[in-house]
Amino acid sequence: MIAPSTPSAPGAPGPPWTIAELLARHPWPAEFASEKRLEWLWHYDLPVAPDALWPAIADTSRMNRALGVSEMKFAERGGRRWGSSRQGRVRHEWQEVPWNWVAGQWIESLRVYERGFPRAVYAVYELEPIEAGTRLYVYFGAIPRNKVGALALRVGFPSVGKAYARVLPQVAAAIEKARPAQLLLAAPTLDVAAEARLVAITERLRARDLSAKAIEQLVDWVRTGDEQDLYRIQVRERARVWGLDEDDLLRVALHATREGLLELSWDVVCPHCRGVTDENGKLAELPVAGGCEVCGIEFGTDTTEAIEITFHVHPSIREVPRRFFCSAEPAAKDHIRVQVAVAPGRDAEVAPRLAPGRYRLRIEGEKRYGFLDLGPGDDGRDVEWRAAAAPAEVASAGRPTLRVVNDSSERRTFIVEASQWTDTALRPGRLLRNSIDTPRKMRQKSRSMNAR
Repeated sequence: MIAPSTPSAPGAPGPPWTIAELLARHPWPAEFASEKRLEWLWHYDLPVAPDALWPAIADTSRMNRALGVSEMKFAERGGRRWGSSRQGRVRHEWQEVPWNWVAGQWIESLRVYERGFPRAVYAVYELEPIEAGTRLYVYFGAIPRNKVGALALRVGFPSVGKAYARVLPQVAAAIEKARPAQLLLAAPTLDVAAEARLVAITERLRARDLSAKAIEQLVDWVRTGDEQDLYRIQVRERARVWGLDEDDLLRVALHATREGLLELSWDVVCPHCRGVTDENGKLAELPVAGGCEVCGIEFGTDTTEAIEITFHVHPSIREVPRRFFCSAEPAAKDHIRVQVAVAPGRDAEVAPRLAPGRYRLRIEGEKRYGFLDLGPGDDGRDVEWRAAAAPAEVASAGRPTLRVVNDSSERRTFIVEASQWTDTALRPGRLLRNSIDTPRKMRQKSRSMNAR
């Protein structure tokens, strides 16, 4: 898959692209390019800038749920990700090929099916800047397995375009919110026993020297929050969203684990994709080493970023399953700003919109890193990155053109990612500094300050 050329500057929208024009920018993978296929291309003009629209488009799991797509299951086997779902009462199973994307600009995804109506489905999303906002192109191409599969695909796919036409304007209208309400799912009503337990726990928490506002926010979120958010609760991230002191909310969460509202988890995090590879209920259960099958690496758990502490809702209060409606790679790996797979002997050119700062350059499965340091301005230099070359450090102004060259004998995936980890993760050091007796220490500190 060769990345498209740099998008033109925003202007009055011209005629929409044809399928041929879109595929000139995003060609089908070579192994399927000559196969007969069914194709659909829709475009939607939305009054939102591409970078503002990107988080909603990149989170394809939430988007698919809003569109009415069936729930999917994913599993890692043999270093590959496999998906399954049931559509039209027929079970579908596929290999989820790693996606390609440039943040804020476009996404490519390929699924290769072992069971189901298609043998392969290729999807492209491109966000074209226009004077009034964004023209979003959504393309699907499917290679049917047989005549029955072709009929089912012809009947099913047009409804997807209609669903986008229904959901996208609502999302664009609410885009100023951190997450548009159209992409949220209302929580089920708690049963009588669970509601009684929640009320009793709330009263016990209120009887302690804890932040009343933090208790209220947490309890309300457990009762009404979207399961996609509640499955893995990050207290520092929530504190910032709710405008609370991080330590206040952390203390409430720790007491909530004792009361049976939450469960604490010690998560092992991959240093490449930054996904959770292992969840442990106790510190003593943490392994000394971890591994990420999809990234193809092993790593120690003794580094600062290797462990993150999160919380889960206790199942006696509410069952919060981990559910997927798409693998949603760009949203799940928000630190990755560019991911492009290139065939042997081929090259690709991208011009990502990157904020000033340091970015790490790596090739998937390798533990050698280069760095790209970006300063202010738009007059970026051309940067060439060869797969076989030794890692290097490169400096440029704000918007470089990056040419990636696969001069190896195998397919390579080039990745540009933020070098800094998110500061919303709760690390072990901070947790251990905030023991559950901290409120008493805070009262002592308060009395000392009042005495001055």
